[in-house]
Amino acid sequence: MRKDYSRQPGEQIAAWLLRCWANGADSQQLEGREAQQLGSLARNRGIERGIGKEAAICSLWRWLLSSVRARYPFKEDLVNSPGKWTTADEGIQYLRELAVLEVIYSDLDDEEVSKDKEGWPVHMGHVEEVQKSDGAWRLTVDYRGLNEVTPPLSAAVPDMLELQYELESKAAKWYATTDIANAFFSIPLAAECRPQFAFTWRGVQYTWNRLPQGWKHSPTICHGLIQTALEKGGAPEHLQYIDDIIVWGNKAEEVFEKGKRVIQILLKAGFAIKKSKVKGPAQEIQFLGIKWQDGRRHVPMDVVN
Repeated sequence: MRKDYSRQPGEQIAAWLLRCWANGADSQQLEGREAQQLGSLARNRGIERGIGKEAAICSLWRWLLSSVRARYPFKEDLVNSPGKWTTADEGIQYLRELAVLEVIYSDLDDEEVSKDKEGWPVHMGHVEEVQKSDGAWRLTVDYRGLNEVTPPLSAAVPDMLELQYELESKAAKWYATTDIANAFFSIPLAAECRPQFAFTWRGVQYTWNRLPQGWKHSPTICHGLIQTALEKGGAPEHLQYIDDIIVWGNKAEEVFEKGKRVIQILLKAGFAIKKSKVKGPAQEIQFLGIKWQDGRRHVPMDVVN
C-alpha cells in the first residue's frame, strides 16, 4: 500500500492525489491505528500533523485529504469538495483544476507567471493542464487565436528530415545528446511583449514573464537563441533541433569532451541542464525520435505504430 500511495520525490500535491484517486484510494478503508502504521505518505511532516488522530474508520482517500488540507495552499478547495466527487471523472477533473493553481503559485514559477490588474485583451481560448511523464504538471494556454493574428517570421527551425540525412552522412560510431531543461522558460520576455500572452484563470488575469509554450514563434526564437549561444561559444561540430543537441565522433573520449564543451557553453549562456537529459557517450542513442547506431537510423516500433 505504501508503494502505491506514497508521494514521490518532487511530485506535486495535486498530481499525487490524482494518482492515489486513480489507484482506488476511495475504496481502501482504514482505522486510525492503521493510518498511523502507514506513517508518512505525503513526504512532508508539516502537512501530516493530524494523521491518525481520528479513531473512526474512513477511506484512505479521506485520510489523505485530511492529512494535506491543513497546509495545502488551496485547502479551502479541498475542505468541502470530496463529497461532490461521485465519479472518478469528477474527482480527476477537480484535481486537474487544482493542478493549474499549483503550477501558477509554485515557488519555482514566480519568475515565469505573474498576476496583473491591467485587464489586457485576451486572444487565447482556454487554459489546459498537462501531466508530464514524471508526474509533474505543465500549464499550457490555447494560443490559437493569438497565432492567427501574429505576423510570420522569416527564420524557421531546421527540417527534421534534413537533419537526419546530415547526421547519417557522418557515419559516426559514438554519440552524445543534450536536451535543455525548460528551454522556453529560460528566455525572459520584455515587459512590452507580455500583454499579448495574458490569460485568465478563475477570474484572475495572469501573464507569462518567460517565453510560453503554444505560441507559434516560441520554437523559432528558442532555436535561434540557443544556436547563437553555441556559435558564440565556439561549440564543436553538432546538430541542433530547438533544444535538442547531438555531437558525434569515432571515439567515446572524443564525444565526451564535445558534449562537455556544449554543456559548458549552454550553462554560461543561462540555460539549465539536467543530468537526466544528458545521454552518452554511447554507440546507440535516441535523437529526434529515432535510434542511431553505427551511423544509421533505426525507427523504433512504437514510433512506427
